Amino acid sequence: MGLRDKLRRVKDSLRREPNNNKPLQTPGVVKQLVGSTITSAYTSTSALTSAPEPLRNAANITAGGKLPINPVPIVQNKSLGAIQSNELNDLWLQAVDTLKSQEPDLMEDYSRILLDEANINPVGGITQNAPISNDALVQLTKAKLDNFTTTYSRSGNMIEKVVKVVMAANNFIGSTLQSEPHAAIAWAGVSMFLPLLINPITEKAGRREGLDKIPPLIDRYALLESSLWNSTSSEEQRSSTVKLRLRSTMAKLYASILLYEARVIVQLRGKPVTRYIRDALKLNDWASMFKEITELDQQCGDMIDAIDRDLNRKVTQEQQTLLTNASNKFNEAQALQRAKDHQDCLQSFRTGNLYELQKSRNPNRIPGTCKWVLEHSTFIDWKQGNGPGILWISADPGYGKTVLSKALVDECLVATDQNTTICYFFFKDISKEQRSLTKALAALLHQIFSSQNHLLAYTESSWAKNNAEIANLADEMWDIITKISMDPKSGNIICILDALDECEAAGRTYFLKQLQTLYKTTASSKSKVKFLITSRPYYEIEEDFKSLTDTFPGIRLAGEDTTAIIKQEINLVIDAEVNKLKLPSKADTRLRTRLKDIEHRTYLWLYLILDTIRFRAQASKRSKTFEKILDEPLPATIDEAKKPSSYSISWLGQRDL
Repeated sequence: MGLRDKLRRVKDSLRREPNNNKPLQTPGVVKQLVGSTITSAYTSTSALTSAPEPLRNAANITAGGKLPINPVPIVQNKSLGAIQSNELNDLWLQAVDTLKSQEPDLMEDYSRILLDEANINPVGGITQNAPISNDALVQLTKAKLDNFTTTYSRSGNMIEKVVKVVMAANNFIGSTLQSEPHAAIAWAGVSMFLPLLINPITEKAGRREGLDKIPPLIDRYALLESSLWNSTSSEEQRSSTVKLRLRSTMAKLYASILLYEARVIVQLRGKPVTRYIRDALKLNDWASMFKEITELDQQCGDMIDAIDRDLNRKVTQEQQTLLTNASNKFNEAQALQRAKDHQDCLQSFRTGNLYELQKSRNPNRIPGTCKWVLEHSTFIDWKQGNGPGILWISADPGYGKTVLSKALVDECLVATDQNTTICYFFFKDISKEQRSLTKALAALLHQIFSSQNHLLAYTESSWAKNNAEIANLADEMWDIITKISMDPKSGNIICILDALDECEAAGRTYFLKQLQTLYKTTASSKSKVKFLITSRPYYEIEEDFKSLTDTFPGIRLAGEDTTAIIKQEINLVIDAEVNKLKLPSKADTRLRTRLKDIEHRTYLWLYLILDTIRFRAQASKRSKTFEKILDEPLPATIDEAKKPSSYSISWLGQRDL
């Protein structure tokens, strides 16, 4: 018989020799340290804070010793009893089946020892006929924990390790069992080799490291499984390629752990001489077995890291999506509120302001008129943007300033491009509203914002403070105009203010002062807002304008210096108005001549006279007396045309009443 056959015989006999000599147990400190303080709340900080000092120290590190290089991340703990284990997917069952297939003799011996420890007698002496239930394994584990004691002679470090193992085992019994019941076989093995952790004879053996590290591995992976494969995981998450590989590797790891436990228990239950022979022949290579466990744990850790990174990426993406959606909804709500505020603000400038009606009351210009301004070099320079953005047109009463202003607006005669915003206000000394500077500024802003809605942003701070009262605050409105004038994104804006002399005195003085400040400030960078102002050349008006004309010479276009041109344009108006009367040829010619012969004729004078002439022309068709009326003298001035005269009375007296 060869040496190999002899060794095989010895090996077979070692497997089958039971050992009833269990390690000695004496009352000691572990039971005092653990006792009733070790509950299912293994990871609860509150439970540990009231425990004795060694137990508190033990809680500061993972049960069983140092953490592995790549610790398993715990994503989420599962609620107790929430999930029933699916036996087809149970990794511990897969590990047991693998070992039964790969190591049938070893598992037969291990099962016999477990049955013996659990006081279960197999039917017919065959262990396969007496499978051990999870409940029996749990009861075995609990009994081992309850009966386990040690002496005070052990080192504090060793006791600390044992305490952590006991805590992990109790945690399994108290909580993890419900979700991972088939891990009971692993914990049963742990409970059986607890005495070995404090047995001096094992401290020299190569299996020492495995005995220290296996319990925390079992504990960590129980928690890991509850996180990776819980009921809330989507099918896509549960069946991902990496997770399938992880399950396979974890099953191998569990099989290696059970193999290690089985060999430890089977060998240690044998006779001392048998243990010596097995160690001498290196039939159990503990270092290699534990190295395999460590490598599988490392592989699992790498895959778990990959899963964790992928999960973090997905969570980050989901959070970013949620934040983006929330931000979008917030921005939408803000935009809606902002749009409402803008609309309310725009309406506040409009309320009670009839600036269109004030303009439309005036007559349209006759073609060929207003050339005294439109063809003047001062006007052309201002229109083309040469010099400051102010143009003051002054002329005596009746020279057609208001007709000019209306034409500039209606015919866009001041615009250099289609995007120019033209806004206006016509002062009139007939009501408080039409004399008000605040009404004028509100009208200008309403027209600006109606044309360039984005500029309403400049009202937000003032609107927040003043609400609708903003339309009554000249300072606030002028500040908004100033900001608009300096906005490079603003389109060109031209403000036409007609008859500034009819504005209230205080408002007029304030406006001209602010106007001077504006153009001094924006002199280096062209202002986006330009002003065209008309007024009579009265002394007090000229005094108000003096600071502006001194600062910006050449901004005035004086109509009183162009009377000859204005008279020629008035002749055009006379011809147009007489044509409307449709008089007989002789009367038509005579009326034109009479009107054009008046030396101080003006637009205002003409319109006053024409009112009477129209009435008399209609009356003459019935009385045939119109030509006789033309022999009477016409009013030569505006004052004469305004007051009742013998001329007008005589005409009225001949009416057919």
